[in-house]
Amino acid sequence: MDSNSALKRNLQFLLAHRGLNNASLASLSTNAGYDLTKSYVGKILKNKEHSNISLSKVDGIAAVLNVTPMALINPLGFSSDGTPHDSAINLTILSQCIVEARSISAEVGIDNPEFEARVIALYYQAQLTGDTEQLHTSLLKLVREF
Repeated sequence: MDSNSALKRNLQFLLAHRGLNNASLASLSTNAGYDLTKSYVGKILKNKEHSNISLSKVDGIAAVLNVTPMALINPLGFSSDGTPHDSAINLTILSQCIVEARSISAEVGIDNPEFEARVIALYYQAQLTGDTEQLHTSLLKLVREF
């Protein structure tokens, strides 16, 4: 994912998570001393004409949203609680996924390292995205596969 796409996705998430829109972000930006208009935010969110967004604009958006500029362009995005993913692997989540994979493996009677590895990956993705419905569907397919 390129930086522009990451910026768009992360900004959309943060605005929704904090109950803001283009106008409110622009207003907060102006009050904080940053020059950011509603239409400029709209262009970023629509992925239009922002490939040359200045670092000062990214800095301003980050300051207003109380995140780092790096978090705004980080392709790893944010967790459902609004905190930026700062590592490619969250070890706490991974540990939970390993426990879940072993439990599922025992429950369905499949003693296979490849099965467990794929269950771990499915659980990890679901933890990051919050999409448990897709997790259950994928797990059923995986069990049938083995």
